[in-house]
Formats: sequence, C-alpha cells, structure tokens
Amino acid sequence: VGAIGGTYTSPILMPGEACIGAIGAIETVPRYQADGSLAPVRVMRISWSADHRLLAGATVARFSNRLKALLQDPSRMLLSLR
Repeated sequence: VGAIGGTYTSPILMPGEACIGAIGAIETVPRYQADGSLAPVRVMRISWSADHRLLAGATVARFSNRLKALLQDPSRMLLSLR
C-alpha cells in the first residue's frame, strides 16, 4: 500500500495464511529528540495480522522488532548473510 501512497492499513488474513504484513509509505514527520528539540524523522508504518492458533503474539512482535532493526541499519542485513 505504501507504494501507492497509503500510510495506514489493516491486513486481513485469508484462509490458509498464518501471517500477513502491510507496509505504509515513508513520510517525514516532526519528532521530539532526547534534548527536547524537534527534528524531522522519516517514519514507515508496518501492520501485522497473525493467526494466533499458529503464532503467538510475542513471536510476531519479535519478528517485527528484528525487521525494524534491519530497516534502521541496512548494513546489518549484509552482516547476517555470513
């Protein structure tokens, strides 16, 4: 959805699917920094839906956190290929 400008979405599981993700567009938004100043920050929203009969919510959350870390520092992706 992000490829066509969408920012928020709610992925819906279809029969036979265990998990589905949706990626929103990257936008620049103001965010407070640790020192209290405002700075422009690039944000991309990701939404997940999972069948909890197959996947625990904590598993999906760990996967989401790992994906976030890789997207924030793409060089990690190359290091994890070794």
